[in-house]
Amino acid sequence: MFVETIFWFHPLVWWIGKRMVEERERACDEEVLRLGSEPRVYAEGILNICKLYAESPLACVSGVTGADLKKRIEAILKNSAVLRLDATRKAILAVAGAAALALPIALGIVNAPSLRAQSSTGQTRLTFDVASVKPASVPSGVSLMEDGRVGVRKGSGIEIPRNTGGPGTDDPGRIHFPLISLKQLLRRAWDSYYEIEGPGWLDSQAVTVDATMPPNTTKAQFQEMLRNLITERFGFQYHAGKRISPDTPWWSPGMVRS
Repeated sequence: MFVETIFWFHPLVWWIGKRMVEERERACDEEVLRLGSEPRVYAEGILNICKLYAESPLACVSGVTGADLKKRIEAILKNSAVLRLDATRKAILAVAGAAALALPIALGIVNAPSLRAQSSTGQTRLTFDVASVKPASVPSGVSLMEDGRVGVRKGSGIEIPRNTGGPGTDDPGRIHFPLISLKQLLRRAWDSYYEIEGPGWLDSQAVTVDATMPPNTTKAQFQEMLRNLITERFGFQYHAGKRISPDTPWWSPGMVRS
């Protein structure tokens, strides 16, 4: 009754409820006939109750409701022998019921390791084939600008170091960043320069990055590789959000990791 009350709208509950009424009436009829009642007398008694209910103008008269009345009367008159369950049949029925409950659980336990393995395979970290990250010194006459670009003093004759390679360039399978600020490196990895805030040395400290990757690497895959490289080499931790704020130093002068 509790399940019917909660899930009254589900068609399966309606079907189960109807089947339960039919089985309850069938069990009642079989028990009455087993105790020695005549099938015809019992069937006539049910029909008389139905006639009384149909003919009486009172709403409070008892009646017979439930399954198909015609089929119920036919089953009573046939008085088919009912197979009684002995101890062996009860044991077989109990084992079958327990197996029906235990089988899905057993299958879930057996398949769990393979499912975890598939999940792990589908979430393989993207990394560069070979990567090197080293601190870089800023040459005299060269300056790292706040937006991460490299500038040179006019008339110094110094050639501006160029960061080359990567997806969408003439050298998609390799990157060569001879001089790049930490903030610019974060910008390339997360593509969100204006949301990156942190200590001033993010703009002043520079690194040299060289890495190789498959030539068909997409920009999104390249950025994930670069993020994984940063978190692995510098121990940098982050969470998805609108801002990336490295409040504690994750790189300092003198650190060399390659």
